[in-house]
Amino acid sequence: MDFQELDGAIATIEVFVRDFEPGLLDARGAVRAVERFAKLTHLGEAGTALAAQRVDKTHAYRESGARCAADWLARKTGVASASAFRVMETADALGELPATNAAFRAGKLSEAQAHEIAGAARKDPTAEAELVAVAQRGTTMKGLKDRCRRVRAGAEVDDAAWAQRLHDTRSLRTWVDPDTAACGMWRLSPDKGAEVNAALDAETDLLFRAARAAGTREAREAYAADALHALITRGPRKATGATLIADAGIAEQGYAQRGQRCEIPGMGPIPVTLAKQMLATAKVREVPADPAQLPDYATDRRYYPPWLLAWLEQQYPVCGVAGCDADFHLEIDHVVAKADGGLTEPSNLWRICWYHHRLKTNEDWLVTGTPHNWDLVPPSSGPDPP
Repeated sequence: MDFQELDGAIATIEVFVRDFEPGLLDARGAVRAVERFAKLTHLGEAGTALAAQRVDKTHAYRESGARCAADWLARKTGVASASAFRVMETADALGELPATNAAFRAGKLSEAQAHEIAGAARKDPTAEAELVAVAQRGTTMKGLKDRCRRVRAGAEVDDAAWAQRLHDTRSLRTWVDPDTAACGMWRLSPDKGAEVNAALDAETDLLFRAARAAGTREAREAYAADALHALITRGPRKATGATLIADAGIAEQGYAQRGQRCEIPGMGPIPVTLAKQMLATAKVREVPADPAQLPDYATDRRYYPPWLLAWLEQQYPVCGVAGCDADFHLEIDHVVAKADGGLTEPSNLWRICWYHHRLKTNEDWLVTGTPHNWDLVPPSSGPDPP
């Protein structure tokens, strides 16, 4: 391979970046520049992954005394070892995934996107093209991970084995960082994780509200850390439970057929084996996945029955606006405002973040779409509100 062409391209880019003056760009120019630099980054990631795979196969990494190709790559590129191992995994999978390989080489996917798609597509090759299309539509990384998680779950053929694997791989690690702060990382099966998250959220909310009342303002993450300490040393102050979404009949049949939902909001699909165990406890709130199974409810009052709140939480685990994955303190919004005759009913409600709620309420952004599939667009780009 003649590297002169590649070296020449790098030299050209080096000069461009050296002389780059972002202050001379207008708003649209800044956006275009970011798009081009992002594609350049993706191309560099693809080239690095492909070349690193060859380093691995030829054992060239041994010349530097590295233990493996990933260790060598981490040193050579200045990234963490975990990131380097992920790159090697992605490169190894590309040979089996033509659509991902082509999009990655074309700079249309980041290495992180390619890695997520590869992991899911290896379990279900029929989903590869769809996942590549989802990533290229501008879906957030969180949204892509959620979709890949569903693909992985759908490819599980032995529900009990899946549940057992989740149980067997539970773990808890603690360590002390360079600043002597205590750190930790845990992994639990989704049923137990949902209970832990519910307890943490409840205690965090109590601490958050108490701090606000006292005039103190800190990041929610800080209160969450205080909540963890309080729960372990003092115990919960509020009874909580997990929410389970399941289509009718899943628990009885013992498995989920393609298209059926059996999941925990915010966590994704779970084995039916675990769902049946959850239903046997008194701490689970079961919510129907199908809106048609909800009770008939429509009122001009701003009252949300508990079942409606639970359904909205599972229907909109993140902000309902396309491309927004905010999931903290989402606000219930009437698509057609109450002042305009909108009713409090499932087909006229969604949950959105405070920022998008403000755009809709104060800056006249418009809701488009159909019930349970809404979106928000600027005033100049959408039809009249529904």
